[in-house]
Amino acid sequence: GQHSEKNEKNLVRDIQFLDLSNLKLASIDNLENCSNLRHLLLRHNDINCLLGLEKCRELWRLDACNNKVIESFKKFD
Repeated sequence: GQHSEKNEKNLVRDIQFLDLSNLKLASIDNLENCSNLRHLLLRHNDINCLLGLEKCRELWRLDACNNKVIESFKKFD
């Protein structure tokens, strides 16, 4: 119900480290709710765009090597 959805959102918000390497991902959507994300690994996927990560204000380490990135995130304000 509604209570479990709130708990799930809190869990997502509290994630600080996320390893999505080697998953054959083509995109990274919906990470904007990971507001405390500090360390993101995206190695060896098929990602071509990193837009949306600018909402992860705590992010200080991003490893997206071996992807197909053509468009990176916008400059942080």
